[in-house]
Amino acid sequence: MDIKKNCLYCQKEFHTDSYTVKVGGGRFCSRRCASRYGYEHGNRKFLYYARLALTNRPKVNKICVICGRKYETKYYNSTHQKYCSKECMYRAQAQQIPNKEEIIKLYKEGHSINRLWREFHLRELGVEYLLLDYGVPVRSAREQRKLMMRMGTGRWRQKSMKPCKICGRPFYSRLNKCYCSVACKYKDEETIAKMRDNTLKQIEEGRLYRSNTNIEMIVENFLVQNKIQFKHQYKLGYWCFDFFIPNNKLIEVDGDYWHANPLFFSELNHTQLKNVKNDKRKTEYARSRGYILTRFWENDIVNSFENVKKQILEVANNGK
Repeated sequence: MDIKKNCLYCQKEFHTDSYTVKVGGGRFCSRRCASRYGYEHGNRKFLYYARLALTNRPKVNKICVICGRKYETKYYNSTHQKYCSKECMYRAQAQQIPNKEEIIKLYKEGHSINRLWREFHLRELGVEYLLLDYGVPVRSAREQRKLMMRMGTGRWRQKSMKPCKICGRPFYSRLNKCYCSVACKYKDEETIAKMRDNTLKQIEEGRLYRSNTNIEMIVENFLVQNKIQFKHQYKLGYWCFDFFIPNNKLIEVDGDYWHANPLFFSELNHTQLKNVKNDKRKTEYARSRGYILTRFWENDIVNSFENVKKQILEVANNGK
């Protein structure tokens, strides 16, 4: 429904709808009037477009703090603006930089401006103007590249052609890389073995957090209550087993979905096929090393834990 109202600031008549009036609007004919009303009455609610209300104000003459030049600025910038240009702003920042002598010394030794402003948490142009103010000649990007290549440091280290360790394809590399791509890197068994060893080492030392599943916590609490000695996340070769009990006994707790319990899953997806294959390899590896491996399904632990308890006690007491 169309309603006629008078603007609260300029008293001009304007049209609005009933819903706008109902939700508390419809008091001003334009945003400019709302901003001017808020500016004059100190009401922050109508100051969103305050800059529009100040555009008709005359410009203000000011003097630059750095170079002393007179310049004009807009009214709403006059209270906080101190410099006539960005160059003067960066020169002011250069004057406030601590450790000026250390920065100049490092630059003369071969450090780049990019590296200096990253190490000292400064602006790049601030460092450049600092060097200019102290009369230090600034190197061009080309001169900096040549210097770093000659020093053999930084990302401009000299490139060299070398063959890939896996596919034999020649490629350029600045670092001591052996592979032309990430795909070739993960085809190398030595690299995979190193990554696996580092991961297992981090798990053992507690640096890599691995949360226990609910069924693992159930089995762990039962072992603690019955005072059975065990070691959680036991590393054996390239594999990591859930529980180790003295006299070469291992316990694995398998989730129904991820390890594909045959009671519930007849057709397996890619992830389940991969996990089943790894479980077989894991079992064969443990038995070839003389370990007795016992597996429990999630369904058995949740629904018939009494039978699982008996089997765990038999495994723990057998061979004592």
